[in-house]
Amino acid sequence: MKNYSDNVLLLDGTALIYRSFYAFFKTPLRNSKGENVSAIFGVIKTLQHIDKIYRPKYIAFCFDAKGKTKRAEIYPEYKATRQKIPDELLSQIPAIKKLVSLMGFNFIEMEGYEADDIISSIARQNDKKTVIISSDKDIAQLVNKRIYIATPSKPEILLDEKKIYEKYGVFPSQIVDYLALIGDSSDNIPGIPGIGPKTASSLLHDFGSIEGIYKNIGEIKSKRIKENLEKYREQLDLALNLIKLNDHLEVGDIDNYSRGKADIDSILTILQGYELWSLVKEFRAGKEEQLSLFESPLRNEMELKIESDFNPDYPIAKEISLFFSKNFISLANGNSAKLYDITNENKIIYFILTKCNRIITNDAKRIHRFIFSEKLNIQIAIDDISIASSLIFGGKKRVSETNILSELINVVPPLEKKDDRYTLLLLAKNSSDLWGKIDEKLENLSIKKLYEQLELPIAKILALMEYNGILVNVKTLESIR
Repeated sequence: MKNYSDNVLLLDGTALIYRSFYAFFKTPLRNSKGENVSAIFGVIKTLQHIDKIYRPKYIAFCFDAKGKTKRAEIYPEYKATRQKIPDELLSQIPAIKKLVSLMGFNFIEMEGYEADDIISSIARQNDKKTVIISSDKDIAQLVNKRIYIATPSKPEILLDEKKIYEKYGVFPSQIVDYLALIGDSSDNIPGIPGIGPKTASSLLHDFGSIEGIYKNIGEIKSKRIKENLEKYREQLDLALNLIKLNDHLEVGDIDNYSRGKADIDSILTILQGYELWSLVKEFRAGKEEQLSLFESPLRNEMELKIESDFNPDYPIAKEISLFFSKNFISLANGNSAKLYDITNENKIIYFILTKCNRIITNDAKRIHRFIFSEKLNIQIAIDDISIASSLIFGGKKRVSETNILSELINVVPPLEKKDDRYTLLLLAKNSSDLWGKIDEKLENLSIKKLYEQLELPIAKILALMEYNGILVNVKTLESIR
């Protein structure tokens, strides 16, 4: 059981979703169906990273509510310059919300209010150390001796009161006035013309607040700034109203935000549906009990027993699975899988070639080489998961068979059983499902012809070359030594 710190972690979920989506905007992550999954991937990766850093007992993923906000009612131009949310991002939000909840994090949105207001209310209404993950400037107004902020890009670096002053030139208590003076273009909040960050921090340093500035407006030396402050006073009051966060929402007791237990099985189901295989591996690795075939009712059928001799009475099927490692062979006929010592190789290959119509294997070249060596006149369909997987996984020379199983059909041996014998058994037992997934991937990636017409036939050619040997020009070889 993990020990969590007695801290509160609050996340601006809306901003995090946008950030994750646009981080991959030029090269979006897509699955085999063509679906954009960038935001889902980015949000979950960020949450995993932040959770490892803080391990909070209390956590809330805060989200902007749909529809018109209170600020938009006050000022219709509020955030009006922002682009409409892209459909490809919109389609990912339900899955993100579901995954956040399944991870044990509390998802919260409140009608009419933005994530910042929810964050402000939860932060101000509890007495525990609170960390806010947000890149919004206005969140800095919340920082005090108990409340800290950090950005999603550098969540491990906490900004306290001193660092806020170093960054903006004003104290957290002056942030609202500071932003009202300079405006916030991201929210379409206008500032006072002629007042930028340096002037704003200087004015607040001299007069403490906007109220202090107006009380002492005669002391301001710049005629233009003085005139603009007087001219745009009403606009400034509006900006103050928009920038100040609401900390009086009814968000309930902090115990409402205690983290729940993660539902790993449900998380894996969703991630597999979106084909986010690297995340699948990470969540699976975090389970106390590994997800694998050995946890199913078939476990007893998969006990490790090495057959020393092949029995020719082996029940045959039209389709046979045959997988090789350095010292062992696994064989399955769809109902049962057996493991044999490699010394049975020739007997097994010959038996299969003469009895069945199709072989699924991890070494087609090996089988073809046997056919040539025995001078067999046999036509048989052979599919090679290793060749196909190397194409699916971006042309890698070799993809480990453990990765093929885990990435494609979510089958992984428990940690204590990760050796080639169990892997061979899993390959044989699951070959039908595995090849079904491989075939689907080849089709979706438009590389099935490449596999069938080029890569797979090459295995047969190489086998023939190995059997016959090849002619070489000795003089030419010696000349290039």
